[in-house]
Amino acid sequence: MALLQDTIPTVKRPAAVIRMEEAVRIYRETVETANASVVAMVKRLKKEFPSGDYPAWHFPEVIDPEAAAYAATNRIEYMAEELFSVPGAKFRIDREKVPPLDPIALWDHLVGEYGGGRAVVVAYQPIAREFVSALRLDPLEEVRVVGGRVSFKRWIVYESGFGLRSDSCRALERILKAFISIATWSDAWTGTEAVETDAIIKQIEGVRYGSLPFKERLTIGSTILIVPCLSSWEFRLAPEFAEKVQLFITEFDGFGTTKCAK
Repeated sequence: MALLQDTIPTVKRPAAVIRMEEAVRIYRETVETANASVVAMVKRLKKEFPSGDYPAWHFPEVIDPEAAAYAATNRIEYMAEELFSVPGAKFRIDREKVPPLDPIALWDHLVGEYGGGRAVVVAYQPIAREFVSALRLDPLEEVRVVGGRVSFKRWIVYESGFGLRSDSCRALERILKAFISIATWSDAWTGTEAVETDAIIKQIEGVRYGSLPFKERLTIGSTILIVPCLSSWEFRLAPEFAEKVQLFITEFDGFGTTKCAK
């Protein structure tokens, strides 16, 4: 199994990750079957490492192999999130690709999936794709410029007798959350913009069928002006931020021919 320093040279490994790596090495050396290997790993860890070195590891004196495997798997997931998480994106593990209660298979999968800088792509690619889908962007269409700002419009649907349709609310949430991720990725925001955006998201999240609590124009710092209407929400981006949006979706979605105004 590849060591972390070989696969992720730019990431400083926490001491707990180093211990986990050593635990996995011991785990690999000692065992032949999954259950027996967990028991052997736990016994050797208890013998070779002082208990104070890894307080998150708690195993009963009478070791149940399945319980031990479950605890080891949870611990590896926790350390992987600490090591591979990317600012502005939620860390996700595709559990369909990993056998249940198999710590070694999980560790190998995580290093293979997220090591060597791949964590950034895994984290941001779905965000870029959701952003493109939510705004229904077409790379062949000209980008509208309104008042010196690049304009993106999301049409929303009201249903008679009910109000704003829930899928329209969810699309607006995805767009706003993507703006936070893009700004984090590009260091575009330095003030309270993320807090302002999150406040708008929280109000939208409270709407299922009903009316959005926004009648006036909204601003997010100096980068985004939102014009809410009955049939659409228009997002007008400052040219500098629009360029960062373009770079983000080109990098992580391959969306490369739309030109943003400068």
